[in-house]
Amino acid sequence: MLGYHVHEKAILMAIVPVGMLAADSVDDAKVYLLMSWVGHFSLFPLLEGRSETVSKILVTSIHMLLSYVSLDRYHRSEQRAIHIETSKRGIRFTTMEHMYLWGIGVLFLFVEFVHPVMFAKIHPTTGEKTLSMPFLPLMLMSIYCALGLMYAWYLSYKQYIAKIKRIMSYAESPYLAPETTPVREPPPLHL
Repeated sequence: MLGYHVHEKAILMAIVPVGMLAADSVDDAKVYLLMSWVGHFSLFPLLEGRSETVSKILVTSIHMLLSYVSLDRYHRSEQRAIHIETSKRGIRFTTMEHMYLWGIGVLFLFVEFVHPVMFAKIHPTTGEKTLSMPFLPLMLMSIYCALGLMYAWYLSYKQYIAKIKRIMSYAESPYLAPETTPVREPPPLHL
């Protein structure tokens, strides 16, 4: 996460280990899906050409669909085996998470289609077409993706704390139990 501001490709090093945890629990799968979807979207500015727009959309959409369907099916079958009621099975996103993911689509439309039209300027003498505020799309994508990735890290941290509490509730720990042995004072020195 700390290398993200230097280059977006650094997020790939975090997505791979989180991907290995995705089969562990529904919450881990949710963190993986959010992190991978946002992380892959953050790489879009590296493919600048208009000819690459279709391939960006196609490859990312296929990845999103396959990753969600496969992980959701796997976790639903696992939850069915331990008799979790049907309405609570599968990977479930909150309303805020749904809004954030829809915001990625809106941001993509702005960056690819609205910004080049709204901020286009034609030079009066040369007739050359230039963009005013050319780094606005990059800045918006970087900030939006960084917020999403920080949220994924927050979810991961929250899960870690919950797992530690669960483990500590089952384990006998000298740090949790009050001391039962009385503290003995050292014998007095006779000089």
